[in-house]
Amino acid sequence: MSIINTLIHILIFFFLPLPLFIGIAHSQKILDITKYGAVGDGRTDDSPAFVNAWKDLCQGINEAINGIPTLNVPEGKTFLLQRLKFEGPCNTKNVHLQVLGNLLAPARGAWKECDSEDWLSFSNVENLMLDGSGKIDGQGAAWWSTSQYDGRSRKLLGDNDCKPQKALQFQNCQNLKLSGLTFLNSPQAHIGINSCDNADVSHLNIHAPEDSPNTDGIDISFSSHVTIRDSSIGTGDDCDDCISIGNRCSFLSITNIACGPGHGISVGSLGEDGASSKVDNIYVKDCSFTGTTNGARIKTWQGGSGYARNITFEGIKLDRAQYPIIIDQYYCNGEHNCKSQSSAVVVADVTYIDFEGTSATEEAIKFDCDQVSGGCHNIVMDRINIMPAVRDMKIFATCNNAKGTYVGTTVPNVPCLQSSATKPTRPTTIYTGSGGSGSANLHINYYLFCPLMTVLVATAIF
Repeated sequence: MSIINTLIHILIFFFLPLPLFIGIAHSQKILDITKYGAVGDGRTDDSPAFVNAWKDLCQGINEAINGIPTLNVPEGKTFLLQRLKFEGPCNTKNVHLQVLGNLLAPARGAWKECDSEDWLSFSNVENLMLDGSGKIDGQGAAWWSTSQYDGRSRKLLGDNDCKPQKALQFQNCQNLKLSGLTFLNSPQAHIGINSCDNADVSHLNIHAPEDSPNTDGIDISFSSHVTIRDSSIGTGDDCDDCISIGNRCSFLSITNIACGPGHGISVGSLGEDGASSKVDNIYVKDCSFTGTTNGARIKTWQGGSGYARNITFEGIKLDRAQYPIIIDQYYCNGEHNCKSQSSAVVVADVTYIDFEGTSATEEAIKFDCDQVSGGCHNIVMDRINIMPAVRDMKIFATCNNAKGTYVGTTVPNVPCLQSSATKPTRPTTIYTGSGGSGSANLHINYYLFCPLMTVLVATAIF
């Protein structure tokens, strides 16, 4: 009887509590922003409520044991917010901000703080989860009407008003998760990700009108192991990228992005003002460009140094895209009146696989590479089929200091590439996201229990 009892206890210990353990591990202490005095009528300044609620959330006030503290912004309400800084580090291992309602920026002229480039920012917060079905509206239209910017300071010329603000900035937020939200009409770029490693960005809708200036979708810099996936991004058509990959980025995976309007998905610009730039291991797959000014783009300034290498664009659909494939090493902020320089960013190991669709410009492929750096090295093309968007328009490719190979048929023909029978090598290490807080580990640990359980059962019986 004692052996049977022991066996029963072992089985109960290893199997029955497992769902309970999972439940405890994911239990949440939910804070409601309205309990902190937020009104949510779109007119009252709810900033103080968010400041106080964040303080409690970050400090872990009344946190459940092993729980994930969550601040809920309820649906059906619109919360007017001034410039807010959500700062860490936090006392809790995980922080969850769930936005189901809407966040609204002040109207132009109603900003209380003008010396910042960001409307909402998170800094030094590890394991931050920001998600929900809500909207983040930057009310940027009033800025766009006087959008003649000084290219360096980004300040409105002839205007003493506030600088246009980026809607949302993440700074040094490791293990970030951002998903589900809709971003509308930012005065400037919508989302900035800087110095954030192990980030998973998914299921976003980012939209600004085609005539809105400087409204990039997502700008990334100084970050590694970042996934951006399953999102729709439409931005302005004045040098505004759906996704911009800046300096010191590596191991980025960008998949299933619907881009348009906008300037496509860009690596760069790199090397401005003689800067040293290092970008590598970038993988863009299963993305579409509709009515964009560019498609798959790499852009660098003369006079810089460093490299952009190991970059792959694969499975790209084109619909009336201008310059579907472009490497521009004479960027100069789009002016192309570049002064002669003695150095340049090296562009190498760039692969284009399976492009299909139409070009709105005759010049469908453009490789304009800098002679100072020795040109662009090891460009590889495989299964490129770009057709004119307009009947009887003839499309072509141009090359300047570019070298590489193509496999099979490439339309249009790229004169600087040599035919090869060797298929391009796809990236061997593609980052796919953090996969949740501990879910994979829980799965592994559960199966590690099984051999131990077997040993204990055998011991009890024998």
